[in-house]
Amino acid sequence: ANILLRGDGKTGIRKEDCFTATDYPVNACDIALMNPPFPHKKTDVPPERFVERALEALRLRGRIAVILPTSLTVKKENAGWRKQILTHNTLLGVVQLPDELFQPYASATTTVVLLEKGIPHDARRETAFVRLHYDGLTLKKGIRVPRSDGRNQVPDTVDAIVNKRVIPGFSGVAAIQPGDEWAPGAYIPSAPPDEDELRTSIDELLRRWTSFYIRYAREVATQRKAIANGEIDVHPYRNLLSDAKRSNASNLPAEPGTIGGMFDIYYGMKELHSREGIPPGDSLIISPTEEYNGCYGWLTYRPLIEPPFITVAQTGSIGEAFVQTEPCAVNDDCLVLLPKPDVDVPLAGLVVAAAAIRLERWRFNYGRKLTPARIASFRVPTSGDLERWVEDRLDAWAKICESAVDVYSEA
Repeated sequence: ANILLRGDGKTGIRKEDCFTATDYPVNACDIALMNPPFPHKKTDVPPERFVERALEALRLRGRIAVILPTSLTVKKENAGWRKQILTHNTLLGVVQLPDELFQPYASATTTVVLLEKGIPHDARRETAFVRLHYDGLTLKKGIRVPRSDGRNQVPDTVDAIVNKRVIPGFSGVAAIQPGDEWAPGAYIPSAPPDEDELRTSIDELLRRWTSFYIRYAREVATQRKAIANGEIDVHPYRNLLSDAKRSNASNLPAEPGTIGGMFDIYYGMKELHSREGIPPGDSLIISPTEEYNGCYGWLTYRPLIEPPFITVAQTGSIGEAFVQTEPCAVNDDCLVLLPKPDVDVPLAGLVVAAAAIRLERWRFNYGRKLTPARIASFRVPTSGDLERWVEDRLDAWAKICESAVDVYSEA
């Protein structure tokens, strides 16, 4: 826009329509760099057409780097387009960009796709996938400014693509079949989270946990009284599950030190898929929301699940994981993670595991659903110092939680 306002000069940039220009270059260029507009309505030109048009401009073995909405690279409804592209071109690499890249102007999740024209994709060829989390800038007061810590993964991203590096948590390689999803989150192996990031995630998780008790102290006290009086029954979740659900959970990967190795992963309660017709009541209901530790509200529903355990949102606030310490019922848009019978997971361990899952949210979106199999391989760090730190934080926040509930318990 600045070039157009000040005059073209020697840049060669023109105000023109690439679809109608009579002198648009065809089979004439070596490189295409694109950030096509993302459609806002059905009548807008979809980004797929811009990609196809750019490919027409390239010579044989010319290369394109294009910023696309991540949904285009993962949704099943776009599988046909991805297959068509790979019939005539090679997928060289895919880079997931920082979530805040286009904020505050837009919040779309974006991906850079790298293609080579004219060489049909060989299904045996390895494609590089990278999660570029730090690009040297951060969002501050609506402006992206240099990071104070200087973290910049752009050079490492280039290296990972060129040399096909496998770096858990950052980059991976995979042989892509026509129609497969192109999501980096599907092909980058999990890594134990950075401890600073993990502590930040734990701190936020415990504050969300505390916010639930502050917001719903009266309701928690009421539910506790109803349980004590036998008005609400509470059961271990395994006792409420069908044999089929137990069998499905037992077939998940269970490598030591991972979510699947520590927890049995089940779906929530199908009966709560639709809450229509269920009257308000005194039973805590958990749903895929990021507020108040996942609390949807309070309904008349029995029975409740015995805590503690972890819930993970599959839809809505995808990937939000919380530790539930009150009996509750869980909507089937959430997963329920129960410590395996032969694995001792203290409350602090539940907090660490939930925080680790939250740090992997970048792998999922509305086009790429969170499933038990997709979180089973996530690494969970084990550290005596970390667990003691979490225990101290838990004790401090728990005093606040119980003080709030006591106000109504004594009433």
